[in-house]
Parts: sequence; structure tokens; C-alpha cells
Amino acid sequence: MRSKESLCVLKPLDNVIVLNKIRFAQEIRNVNDLNIPGKVTIKSGELQMAMALIDQLTGKFDISKFKDSYSDAC
Repeated sequence: MRSKESLCVLKPLDNVIVLNKIRFAQEIRNVNDLNIPGKVTIKSGELQMAMALIDQLTGKFDISKFKDSYSDAC
């Protein structure tokens, strides 16, 4: 957010102020520009396998493991 101008909304939430970034119009892509395949059929076995893989790899999320290397470099 330091390298370019950003539109944001500040709003109170309990005891904190929340910053929500608003995208400029040119940052929002038109859905028609995306290469999204048409109707896709998924076999039941494929869906079950995907769900099992997601369940197997899902764990607790610890935000403290992630660092902002951009800010550290400045």
C-alpha cells in the first residue's frame, strides 16, 4: 500500500478500527475477459478424493508464521 495510492474505508468494529481496501475500476477484471471453462462435470469419486485431500491437509491457521517482507525491506 506504500507504493501507490489506495482507496480505503475505515470503520469501527468493537475496540478496533478496520481498514478495507477498495479497488479502483481499472483493477477489476471483466468476467468476460477470464478464460473460464464452460460446463464441467465432476465424477463423484473425484469429488470425494478432493474433499479427502483437503481434509487431510487442513490444519490450524497461525497468522504469526507469516511476515511482511516488503515492510521489513523498507
